[in-house]
Amino acid sequence: MPPRCGHAAEQTERVPRGSVSKALFWDTADPYKYVRISPCDQLYDFLIVGGEDHAVGHFTDKHDQEKPFRELEAWTRVRFPMLGAVEYKWSGEVWEPHDLVGIMGRDPVAEHMYIITGDSGTGMTHTTIGARLVADLIQGRPNIYEGVYNPKRGPSLRSFTSFMRYGLHSVQGLAGRVPYLSGDLKDIEDIGLGCGAVITKHGKKLAVYRAEDGTLSVCS
Repeated sequence: MPPRCGHAAEQTERVPRGSVSKALFWDTADPYKYVRISPCDQLYDFLIVGGEDHAVGHFTDKHDQEKPFRELEAWTRVRFPMLGAVEYKWSGEVWEPHDLVGIMGRDPVAEHMYIITGDSGTGMTHTTIGARLVADLIQGRPNIYEGVYNPKRGPSLRSFTSFMRYGLHSVQGLAGRVPYLSGDLKDIEDIGLGCGAVITKHGKKLAVYRAEDGTLSVCS
């Protein structure tokens, strides 16, 4: 089942302790947002807000990369006016199967290996289901969800087409951010200290890195 990979943003702010119910909230917008609460200290809780998923490589400069966080903060302050300053923020990749069903069970390649992934943002739920499923598989017990989440299940033509389109979009975005990938450099001597490049030499692609002391490392 070919997955697609996206980036999700999350950030944490303080709110007065007990001002937000202990629950997991999310909406059905696209891109969606979700909210959960976590203890901080005797006076405050942490409000953890996430979402604003976007394709890997979609944003090309620092200003664009901050956009998901700005959107999250603006959305959150409207709904939680007691919000304090943003204390932490981070972004991570999310693997999303095209049928939106998690990938859990026996690893198709490695023997005696089991996987729980492809959560599509619902990892807290999937880890519970996955743990029960994997435990049953290890002990040889039947589980009604084995076929549903089977990592070996094949993609449909529609999902494969979507996967290719999504992947091409990400590659195009990333290509513009890889130094010298477009072949601007023609010779190894053009590579500066502490820099690397992919160049063509005698019809072959070479990955070359020049260390700060001038030492060259070349891989073909």
